[in-house]
Amino acid sequence: MGQVYEKAKLFSEDNLRRLRAAVKPHIPADAIVATFGSYARREASALSDIDYIIISNDPESLSKPSEEVEEAIKSIVDIEPSPDGAFGKVIQRSDILKNLGGEQDSNQSLTRRLLLLLEGEWLAGEAHFNELRRQLIERYWPDPIGWSGFNLSSCSALGLLPGQMTVLLRLLAQAR
Repeated sequence: MGQVYEKAKLFSEDNLRRLRAAVKPHIPADAIVATFGSYARREASALSDIDYIIISNDPESLSKPSEEVEEAIKSIVDIEPSPDGAFGKVIQRSDILKNLGGEQDSNQSLTRRLLLLLEGEWLAGEAHFNELRRQLIERYWPDPIGWSGFNLSSCSALGLLPGQMTVLLRLLAQAR
């Protein structure tokens, strides 16, 4: 089992490095390209698709760059995300940060937010990606002082799995 995981990890990391280099020239400085799923978890193989989103303050300005990003990604990972799913889209940054749990929230927005926090990985815009994560944490847990009491039992009460607990606690510690 260890050899299979090591092979997937090396494959994923190599492709992430190549994806970052391929995507970077096509993205404005204030945009983010984030990936999720097997690539973000370092479990990808040649049969894996790539789940990604492009996040921008102004999605209208990204029509041509998003096509170029799509082509750059396809040149490395030719299995695309499902066209009807939450990925392979240009998303407005403000849409990720609003309506958290509200009546206007959508399943796709919730999925994107949680995956950004739990397993997301940047392909472009590392600093903006980290800032968006910090902003999401502050929206879900607006009282940083209260984080000192947030621990494994708090995570368990939320119904999080052990791996998710570890990631959430690490993110909370980084945001402090």
